[in-house]
Amino acid sequence: MNKTSLPAVLLALICVFICGCNTDQAPPVIENEVRVVSLSPNYTEIVYRLGAEDLLVGRSDACNYPPESQSVPIAGQYASPNWEKLYTLRPTVVLSADFIDDRIHKTLLSKGIDVYRNDPKTFDDLFEAIRQTGKRVQKEDEAKTLVESLQAQLKEISESREKRLKDKGVDPDAHKPRVLVVVWHNPLCIVGGNTFVAESVRLAGGVNLSDDLSQQYSNISPERLIGYSPDIILFPQMEAGVTADALLNYPGLESVPAIKNKRIITEIPGDIILRPGPRLVEGVKMLAEILSDESL
Repeated sequence: MNKTSLPAVLLALICVFICGCNTDQAPPVIENEVRVVSLSPNYTEIVYRLGAEDLLVGRSDACNYPPESQSVPIAGQYASPNWEKLYTLRPTVVLSADFIDDRIHKTLLSKGIDVYRNDPKTFDDLFEAIRQTGKRVQKEDEAKTLVESLQAQLKEISESREKRLKDKGVDPDAHKPRVLVVVWHNPLCIVGGNTFVAESVRLAGGVNLSDDLSQQYSNISPERLIGYSPDIILFPQMEAGVTADALLNYPGLESVPAIKNKRIITEIPGDIILRPGPRLVEGVKMLAEILSDESL
């Protein structure tokens, strides 16, 4: 994530947080008490899946699942805390995929707060994030069980896909639809190869066409998309009102197989397939069922 300069007001608040010169002193933290603030939606989901929601005292305004998390106080924006609010919440643990500025990380550490910062790029990264969160919320056994469950589900998805195709007389190894994951249409933005999304495509039985791109997300030209020539475009819903028509009616893309044959997948929500949390496996399952259509 690009580093940006913090506004003067925010820097002033950091000073307040560091120096403790706020006139309204927050109550002290009870010894051994665990108070968690999550600044990333995937970590909020992990905390709830581990059954540690009672320890969650703050969340970012981007954390929207599960629904009951909406009653948790907002502690800031994605990867960027509101320092005054954070001070009153008195966290002992902060979970975040990243921070908009490294000084945030250093400031939290200087206050003796346990900071776990990990932006998962692969399923293995996700599993490690679950384990590390489990350690911090005193749910190590639950974390181990959750990881093993997710791994078993991924194995079952692969086996079920192979069985569906074999039952239809189709060779699973030969049936590998070419998939491009488009996350936005104006400008055209696609997911790169070194991501959990690309790995999801491969686990679901597809060929991820953007493996040549090292960045997580890249803006591309219409000509580049035409060159990829995808059989299927995965177009997760990121915003209400944006439909497959945004690509079907895109000027100059009529020759792309996925567009010509209207094979644009929009039914998998972005919150599931584009978020490295426990529900990601559900997205892989949904995609695998779609890609195992023998007519592709």
